[in-house]
Amino acid sequence: MLHLKSANASIVAGNGPFTVGADAKFNLADKFGLSSNTIGLGYSLNSIFVGLRVADFKSLSGVLSYSASNILSFAGKTWNCSKENKQFFGLAGVYKCNDKTSIKVKGSSCGTVSASVKQFIDKKFTVTGAVEGKPADSSSWKWGVNATLG
Repeated sequence: MLHLKSANASIVAGNGPFTVGADAKFNLADKFGLSSNTIGLGYSLNSIFVGLRVADFKSLSGVLSYSASNILSFAGKTWNCSKENKQFFGLAGVYKCNDKTSIKVKGSSCGTVSASVKQFIDKKFTVTGAVEGKPADSSSWKWGVNATLG
């Protein structure tokens, strides 16, 4: 006999510069009903994108991105953390050194900064090196290398 614990449903639609989407997860086991949901709205015009997202009718986030050129783009994001009841924001920039190499730098109001370098070795093979941490806390720094094939 088949026993399903949950089901997910998503829908996305767009017209011109507007996009709207929704996602819902339903609990089919213990507590039958809606267990999580997300609603999003996006607007795109030339090299600018603005998006808003509401999760579980209580967590709001927004994003603004701008492509300055084919090799340089910037993004900003704001979100609230319901656990801490605070509003956070982050900024990021991506620079494409060439067709196979890009550098990404991010920082947030949480005090975390990160940087990564992504190298396309082949069409289906990439290697990414990254570092992340809080400048004031040397024990918080993490680094890693990831290789993706496929």
